[in-house]
Amino acid sequence: YYNSLQKISKIKSHIKNPWDLATGEEGILADVETIFSEGELESDFKRQKIYFKGAKAGRQIQVQYEKTIINPYLIPIFHFDQEYPATKTIFQITAAKDIEIGYFTFNLDSIDINFTKSELDGKINYTWEANNVFPVETETHGPGIFALSPMIIPYVKSFNYNGKTSYLLDTPKELHKWYI
Repeated sequence: YYNSLQKISKIKSHIKNPWDLATGEEGILADVETIFSEGELESDFKRQKIYFKGAKAGRQIQVQYEKTIINPYLIPIFHFDQEYPATKTIFQITAAKDIEIGYFTFNLDSIDINFTKSELDGKINYTWEANNVFPVETETHGPGIFALSPMIIPYVKSFNYNGKTSYLLDTPKELHKWYI
């Protein structure tokens, strides 16, 4: 899922052949479906479906894509649990050196996860790699998915432009300025 405040690109997908990892079936990208919800702040959600003809229980499906964020105030939350179990889920933020990224983590103690921060080609990479992630199951009248799901809420703390540092969401005070 994505919307007009994000751009999805470089979608790659295939099914790994369990007997020969060098071969596999490419996924088929379907037409993008637009989902409108009246009265919501973000009412232009889009869904990109990928179909696999040879998908069967026990086969590994790999999907990779890039998401470009257009508005730095509205970086989406990343949930590690999805609709299906995953042997590996990688979430990576790549930012210019002059952009400081902050993040909040929730429920990451419930999964096997490793965080690294590295620099490459003048950019900073923040990478979370989780292993063997299963969908979170909720119960009627129990806590909702946001209370249980392992997730990361990233945000831009500050950026430097022409030698001047601007703060976006570095403190709650900065956050409150945005809403006023």
